Amino acid sequence: VAQSLSQTLLNTDGSSVNISVPANFSSTDTVVEMTIFSLPQGSVTNIMPLPSGKSVADTAYSVSFKGNNTGAEISSLDQPATVTFNYLDADISGLHENTLVAYRWNGSQWVALSNSSVDTVNNTVTANTQNFSYFALIGDSVSSGGTDAGSGGGGGGYRLPPSQVNLLGVAYPGATLTILKDGLIFIDGLTAGNMMVMVYLDHNA
Repeated sequence: VAQSLSQTLLNTDGSSVNISVPANFSSTDTVVEMTIFSLPQGSVTNIMPLPSGKSVADTAYSVSFKGNNTGAEISSLDQPATVTFNYLDADISGLHENTLVAYRWNGSQWVALSNSSVDTVNNTVTANTQNFSYFALIGDSVSSGGTDAGSGGGGGGYRLPPSQVNLLGVAYPGATLTILKDGLIFIDGLTAGNMMVMVYLDHNA
């Protein structure tokens, strides 16, 4: 891809993320499709545990690239992209702002992005990456007990209410997803393409 690419996802509350990719970032495709969507942090961190002693901002993001020539997902770019997160004060309630770092989920753990820097005046975190998946702003909790207000001295994080199921994936118009008895999943209305669904069940009753 000879041209540079920049795309911003603006959330309804005013927070946002911008992905800026330099020219010649992919040698395998001449046309590349970028997809960005935001998620509440609880739907991500319950199936992707945070680093020990860390807490997370309210909004997480999923970013992916697909080559239109091959139709295949591009897992790594030839040139690093710049990722800029714009957060609200309410997004980081309970976090030490100056400890915020951009992290990416690598399939097994959260890893800090290179050159991650926080601008506490403009409420931005900027970092570089050549790989894409799920992203979140992670930092130190203001209180030693973490952001979870439960009793006891446990660490931070977000806990789902008992017997709640989170579905994480990409929606397709006209498709219906139903959870059947014994956890079976039925998808109706998807005639072409692929659907990825992740299911997390926290049953404490």
